[in-house]
Amino acid sequence: MADRIRIIFLPVIFFISFFSQAQTGTKFRVDFSDKNNSPFSVSQPDEFLSTRAIDRRTQFNIPVTEQDLPVNPSYLSSIKSTGAIILTKSKWFNSCVVEVSDSNIIDSILQFPFVINTTKVARICKPVMDEKSEINHAAERITISPISSDSSYYGLAFNQINMIKGQYLHLLGYQGEGILIAVLDAGFNNTNVLDAFAELYAENRIIATRDFVDGDEDVYIGSNHGTSVLSTIALNLPGTMVGTAPDADFILLRTEYGPSELIIEEENWIAGAEFADSMGADLLTTSLGYTTYDDSTMSHTISELDGNTIRITRGADVAASKGMIVVNSAGNEGDSTNSTWIKISAPADGDSVFTIGAVRPNGDYATFSGKGPSADGRVKPNVVAQGQDAVLLFASGVIGDADGTSFSGPIIAGMIACLRQAVPDKSNIELYHAVENCASVHDNPNDSIGYGIPDFYCALKYLTNDAPTAFDNAATAILFPNPFHDKLILFIKPDADDIFFVEMFDLAGRKIFESLHEVKAGNYYRFELEGMNTLANGSYIVRLTGDSVNLVKKVVKM
Repeated sequence: MADRIRIIFLPVIFFISFFSQAQTGTKFRVDFSDKNNSPFSVSQPDEFLSTRAIDRRTQFNIPVTEQDLPVNPSYLSSIKSTGAIILTKSKWFNSCVVEVSDSNIIDSILQFPFVINTTKVARICKPVMDEKSEINHAAERITISPISSDSSYYGLAFNQINMIKGQYLHLLGYQGEGILIAVLDAGFNNTNVLDAFAELYAENRIIATRDFVDGDEDVYIGSNHGTSVLSTIALNLPGTMVGTAPDADFILLRTEYGPSELIIEEENWIAGAEFADSMGADLLTTSLGYTTYDDSTMSHTISELDGNTIRITRGADVAASKGMIVVNSAGNEGDSTNSTWIKISAPADGDSVFTIGAVRPNGDYATFSGKGPSADGRVKPNVVAQGQDAVLLFASGVIGDADGTSFSGPIIAGMIACLRQAVPDKSNIELYHAVENCASVHDNPNDSIGYGIPDFYCALKYLTNDAPTAFDNAATAILFPNPFHDKLILFIKPDADDIFFVEMFDLAGRKIFESLHEVKAGNYYRFELEGMNTLANGSYIVRLTGDSVNLVKKVVKM
């Protein structure tokens, strides 16, 4: 498979950017009293929800309610008439965020009968910092470290996927295909120009982008953080690094402004989650968390981590109520020697949020990982994955390692996407419970690692009575999908060094394909059979012949 590995050490120019949220206006949230006389109706959801979003609600019997209706456009027009600039809107909370140049505008807004209240969410921001520095609440102690190479299919990422038995879902053909994942972060510098992500763009699997900080669609600014987060899920460089859902589709959303910490970022996140919902996202993953702010009057307290108090947490639970899977990192405040907070951060306290902590490569608790329980006593984090020395791609094009729940979170998110692909009829809560029940300390959860390290192959078996058992001991070879359309893929894990043939015959016995492959014992390999898109529909026989691997399988082209 050497021909499928791309060179990924690329020269990159970094830019320092200045954003609208660093400008000199003051920002307020405006809360509305109702959605009376709205031009939108729950009987016509196609006017404000995509077909995919409506289908999700239909599948899980989730009604479209007034909460789904957009903010009344006439109310927004009235707000604009005062000279206020509308930055974001929230239909779930029936509000908007505005920027004003002086307090007289707010006084005018408060005169409207449909306005309940206004709340300051951001003042003049401090000067913009060098955008090469990581954002405060997602600070990961990032260092580029040399990592010895590995010849397996997953390459450098093998440990972090093997720890949660993710490769077995991949071997069964579940790599996130057809699942739409929204990644909410502080920016995705260079994602659109790195060769390592070229496959995503060539296959049009970046479905949408939106910047809720600047109010446009350019998310390739602001921070390198989202680039690395995305890589743990989406990267597909066999033999070098493979993510947990390399065939998934993505929405990239910038909701975080790195140089400052202000509560407006929670409003941005809610707007991003609503956008993802309207686009029909199956899963949200967020490697952000909120505790204290530059303006201390906006800061949260640990007692507020009860799942019902903090606004972003309530927004995350609403997102889950719409049928989306909501995955959030636990935060990096767990080390009492470096932090007085220690606990998880919002929205990780949500009762419908799947919160992910971090462990070391050997499975031991990583001391920086935010601890539970929630303020009302629920188990948090829910589960954990490798977050110390996690393998990822930096925005420079270099693959290295880093520490943080920012990476254990998306590692788990990608695997849940694969699980959703495998059992599309199961709800988000059913998926959560399956993963928890198949975690390492599920019968005795604790405040550091929750239910423990999950086994995703176990979770698949937990959710299905007829789950394949081919990999309970050792994987050999599997062809998928079957039936297939354009692609037919062979996964193989040989028990010994081998050279084997792959041959395909039609039912008349005519050979129509052959290839020769050399493999090493114990490694995982993925081979895509060439020319399958040109075959006529019908049945074929595939034969593998080698010293350690022999397989004869009937496959169907549709």
